Amino acid sequence: MSDKRIIIGQSEFGFADEQQDSIIGQIKQAVADGASVVLGLLNPDGKPVEVILSGRSVEIVVIDLNSGPRPSEIS
Repeated sequence: MSDKRIIIGQSEFGFADEQQDSIIGQIKQAVADGASVVLGLLNPDGKPVEVILSGRSVEIVVIDLNSGPRPSEIS
């Protein structure tokens, strides 16, 4: 899977670097408008999937850009 990931509820998905701005923009817009959006993401095996995100019903979306070492990692 990609090193950048999105966690929606209990599900985790990856996305490519070049998708970052588009994916984040789509999620922000969906949440702001209470709309649904179809996101082209990667499943844990790295295979492409389409995820339908309802901005009206989602409680939290975590976007991990992997921008630095984890607390258990040495930089």
